[in-house]
Order: sequence, then structure tokens, then C-alpha cells
Amino acid sequence: MSLDESAEPQAGDAEILVTVENFESIDLDAALDGVDTVEGYTIFSPLFQAATDADARGEHGTGYAYRLLATLAGFCFRVQDPATIFGPMVQNSVVRTTTASDVSTEQNQVLAKVAHSLSHPALRARVADVVWYNDRKQWRMAEVAVEAYCEVIEKRLSGVYRNSYLEEDWVDQHLLDFIERALHILAGTGKRSRIPARVKACVHELYSRAKGHSHFVSFIRIARLAQSYDLTTWETIAEDAERLASSLDDDAYPMAVKGLWDLAADAQGKRNNLEAQRRCKDASIEQTLRMRDQVHSPMAKASWTLDVIGELRAIGGHRDRIKALRLELVELQDQALDELACFIVPMDLSEERKGTVELFEGLTLPDIFYQLAAWWRPVPIADLRATALRSRDEFLFSSMSNSYIDRKGRVSASSPSDGHASEEPDEEWFKAQWLRELDLRRHIAVASAIEPALRTTTQRFPIEERHFPPIVAASPFVPQGHAEVFALGFARLFQGDYCSAAFLLIPQLENSIRYVMTNAGKESSKIKPDLLEEDRSLSGLLQNMRPEMDEVFGADLVNEIELLFHHKGGPNLRHQLAHGKLTIGDCYHHSAIYGCWLIYWLTCKPLLRNWKQHIAPLIEAAAH
Repeated sequence: MSLDESAEPQAGDAEILVTVENFESIDLDAALDGVDTVEGYTIFSPLFQAATDADARGEHGTGYAYRLLATLAGFCFRVQDPATIFGPMVQNSVVRTTTASDVSTEQNQVLAKVAHSLSHPALRARVADVVWYNDRKQWRMAEVAVEAYCEVIEKRLSGVYRNSYLEEDWVDQHLLDFIERALHILAGTGKRSRIPARVKACVHELYSRAKGHSHFVSFIRIARLAQSYDLTTWETIAEDAERLASSLDDDAYPMAVKGLWDLAADAQGKRNNLEAQRRCKDASIEQTLRMRDQVHSPMAKASWTLDVIGELRAIGGHRDRIKALRLELVELQDQALDELACFIVPMDLSEERKGTVELFEGLTLPDIFYQLAAWWRPVPIADLRATALRSRDEFLFSSMSNSYIDRKGRVSASSPSDGHASEEPDEEWFKAQWLRELDLRRHIAVASAIEPALRTTTQRFPIEERHFPPIVAASPFVPQGHAEVFALGFARLFQGDYCSAAFLLIPQLENSIRYVMTNAGKESSKIKPDLLEEDRSLSGLLQNMRPEMDEVFGADLVNEIELLFHHKGGPNLRHQLAHGKLTIGDCYHHSAIYGCWLIYWLTCKPLLRNWKQHIAPLIEAAAH
């Protein structure tokens, strides 16, 4: 789909066939007069302006040709993403500009006829590349694109063209994009082992220029690229990378220098020179420590220290150094706690609480027990996914990775970034977004509905465990022999003793899930290698029997259970309690209250359909 004609930037109409005659009517040299850059986005504007001028003169065919060339030049060039080499110039959740796949077959054939005649090599390379990208039978266009990419590199290195941002003679990433794409095309046409001399010369010149000018980031990339196409050897890379890394002074950016030592270590490893590989890895770790020394935040220092420990463990043989670093890590993590701060978002839920109180003040006890379970439904995963994607488009920080710090200042969990903005994010990214969304929903639910309902109930009725046997005895969620534990836990929940409720109810969840699944014909145990059988834990169920759990409980509810009781980035109630980490304060947090209430909901939900006929009379009798 193309961006609407009224939107900016307007880059042409994919439905209009631009003919060979239209292209013959343009004056490309005049349109690009004074343009001495080769990046596509710098060519877009003058071409688009030429199209506008042609339209003003009434030369619409010429305007179409200029506009199509501008569109092709404006594609995002994603060389390191083989699935989508050419991306749209503008894209959001509603519309996007044209991309290579929008070029029709007929238009592609026209472009194949005119590509070789385009005077500017960067534009010629782009047009020929798009033609071959859309039609792999156009092997001549592949040759034109490769030759044009080489011409661009040669003229950039000789000073005919310049970088659009940098004045220095840098081997920048744009040049490396051009040569990498040329090599990709050769590989795609079956010429990986027969690379032309001109391409080899460009690779070697880029390698030599990056090494000679200490452009270490570019050197790392061109070195790995050259080796992957057998245009240099690991021995050469090892020597050059180590020599370059050793020649840099202490002011050099340590993360880039680390990349050089890592490259040298990889190269030495390929040569099976283990002693040299270890030496290079040790030098790489020293650059990580330099990164640590350049930051002031204890939290950042702790992060770099943790990275160093991991690198030393991977090498092996550094037990004493790791021991010393771990002591430093504990101290830094303790200092990092001073950097953490709370912030408050005012939220007025007085009207919602008032409505809950008014509702529960007029209900009988059986109706209270019913209403406390009947009002809720799990949030659909589709709604959570849509909200997460909308937040990604609207808020920058939603797309970034996250780290979760425990009360000791340690990184206890992390979530990934969303990757490429045009792709579907990783499932773990979605879960990180859902955690925030569901945490807010839980807070509102506890503050506006659950706590006011519990408090109002205990003000009207002396709630004790004797009120709950009718529920727990009939519920298919409560295994035999556990009814009294559930009843006592629910009584403590209503009484406001959330600590007792949490320690009574949360441990019951896992066993009850297994009980329900077994009764539904889904065997939840496992046979170990020694032929002994044991029940699966909650994590084992979620990992190995997720489809069966979704079938029995519903995918939306299983998602809620995972993110509340199991997921490391969330409250993780089941594990926190099982390992003795749940404090008295944690028990009174809205997540724990919500977790206890959710177990109440799971217990009552199967009974709601026949509540008035079978459950309510028994509760009424127990209340007297």
C-alpha cells in the first residue's frame, strides 16, 4: 500500500506506468547538478523537486519519471536485513510509502531497459538492484548494479563524491553497505567463488583504508565481510586486528577497541592458536573494565562488572579474579539502591470505590461471594497485543529493552527491545509490555473493587472459615484434602490478613492446576530418566504443556497466570513465596492481594452458573 497522495513525503504513484519515453525526456545531469553525495536520501530531494518543476511546466510524463526515480532513491537501504533490503521511507501503523515490492512487473521491465543509461552511479546501482531484487531472471541488471556499486566506492574514495555528513576521509558504513550489497548480489547470482577483480579491489582498498586510518569499527566489519567471501585470511585479520588494537592510545573508545580484540580472538581461534586467543580475550576484558571506569553510576558500574565476570567465566581459569570482582559487584549493587527512586502518579478512584461500597452494602452474603467472582474476565491477549503495538508507535521508551532490579540491586530479569520497527516484536517483548499494562489494571482493580468489597463485607458480616466450605467442597479447582486450606485462606483474605492469605493460597495454585488438568484428561506428570514419576511444576506446565493449559483454562487466563505467578519480570508470586523471598510488605502489595483474589475467582468460577440453586442456600445456612 502506498502513502496517501496528500501526505508527505509524496514519492509517486505505483499505479502509473512510467514509460521508456518518459525516462528519455528527463535531464538527470541537470536535476542532480551540484549533488556530490551518494546516499539515497540526498538524491531524493533534488529528484522530487525536478518532478515538481516538470509538473509545473505541464510535462507530466517527465514528472512521473523523476518522481519514480526519487521514490527508488528514497528507499531505506537495509543491507544487513536480507529479508527486506529495501524498506519504505515512511511507515506507521496506518500507512507507508512505496517500497520495492510495490513496483509492478511492467514497470520493472521498463526500469531494466533504462537503468544502464542513468548517469549517476548511486542511482544506477539502486535502480538496477531493485530490478534484480524483484526479478532474479534479470541477471544483466545484477551485473549493472555490482559495477555501479563499485563505481560509487571508487569515486567516494578518490574524492569525487563525499559523505553527506563527514568532511574527513572516512570509510563509513554507507560505503560498507554498498560493497556488502555488491557481494550479496554476486552470491545470489552464483558467483560467490568467481568474484570480479574490480569488486576484490574495492574490498581490499576499503580494508587497507580502514586499517591505515584506524577506523576500527569499519575495519571490524570489512574484515569479517572479506573473510566470509574468502578475500582475506584469518591469519591476516588476526595480525592486523591485534596490531591495530595495540597501537591505539588510552583515549580511544574502549568499546570499539574491545571489538578489535574480539575480532583478533575469533581469528586466532579459527587458526587454532589457543594461547593467542586467550591473550586477545584477556585484552578485550580490560576494555570492558575501562568502560566501567568511565561511568559514574554504581548501577552502571555493577552492570559492566557483571559483564566482566561473565566473560572471565567463559574463558576459564580466573577464579581468584572472579571472586574479587564478585565482592566489588555486591558493593556496587548495594550503592546502586541509592539511585533508585519512586515516583507517584496521582489517580482518583474515589468514585469507583464509592460505587463498589454502595453495591456491596445492599447484597446478602451469598450474593457478595458471587459478585466478587462474577465481575471479572481475563484481558484478551489480542487486546493486550494491540495496546502494546500502539504504545510502541506512540512512546519511544516502549520499544527499548528493560532490566529489572531486585531489592538487593541485582539485575534479576531483562526484556528485549522490539527489534526492527517494521517487524513483529519478540514474544518476550510483548510480555514486558503486558506486565506494565496488567500491573496498572491490577492496581485499579484492587483499589477500586477488591479491597472496598472485602472491607465492606467484613464490616457487615463476621467472616470466618465456616462460610466457605460450601464453595470449596463443590469447586473442581480444589483437590481432595485441600478444602480446609482454601477455606482458611479465603477467610484470611476477607479479614484483611493478606500475609496469611498469601502464604495459604498462593502455594495451592500449582497443585490445583495439575488437578484440573488431570481431571480433564491431560496428564501433567513426567517420567524422569531414572523412570521415576513426578509432577510438573508451574514452570514445567507452562513450558511443556502450554497448549493443553490453553485448552483447559483458556489462553487469556493462562497468560494472566503466567505473568502474575511465574514470569521473572513480573511479581513472580509463586517463586518469590516458594523461595522465601516474599516479605510482609510484599503480601500487602496489590499484586499479592490480586493473586489471592484470583485464586478465589478460579475456585468460584465453575460454580457461578448454579450458584443460586446449590451454593447460595448452603452459604446462607452456614452464616446462621
